[in-house]
Amino acid sequence: LHDALPIWLKELEWMVGDWVDESGDNKVSSSVRWSENKSYLVRTYRVDIKNEKASSGTMFIGWDPQTAQIKSWLFDSEGGHGEGLWTRTDENTWVVKAQGVLRDGRHTSATQIHTLLNKDAAKTSSIDRIIGGQLAPDILDVVMVRKPPSPVPTTPVPTSPGPASATPR
Repeated sequence: LHDALPIWLKELEWMVGDWVDESGDNKVSSSVRWSENKSYLVRTYRVDIKNEKASSGTMFIGWDPQTAQIKSWLFDSEGGHGEGLWTRTDENTWVVKAQGVLRDGRHTSATQIHTLLNKDAAKTSSIDRIIGGQLAPDILDVVMVRKPPSPVPTTPVPTSPGPASATPR
């Protein structure tokens, strides 16, 4: 059974890689990797918003046998945490019903919509957001693009001396 677990996550394999959104004054970066045994996708992220303290966190995405669904567990840098149930609604779209609690005890909930635009771009919206019993503004159409791999620095290959320089004088 353990070997079958990654099958459930195969549909989210497109997430693996490094992603960035640098639109406007904000910067969101995200890195998604497989856990060592491929039972989970592990997503780390950082959000830098102008005039606000940066935030970051880690999300684990895996199969939840209790709900028979893909589920995510989120832990943020401020001490908040949450979870979400993932449902695939079409070939390129996932809807996540998320709920959590902030460090100060306020409850949060939202519907997140993740749409794969192409192999190197994905759009996310967070709608129906509630924080501490109060409606919060929707966050619409955040587009993350895959970062290309860093170039590998090339080092010159030392040339061996030719036969003339090897001859003692």
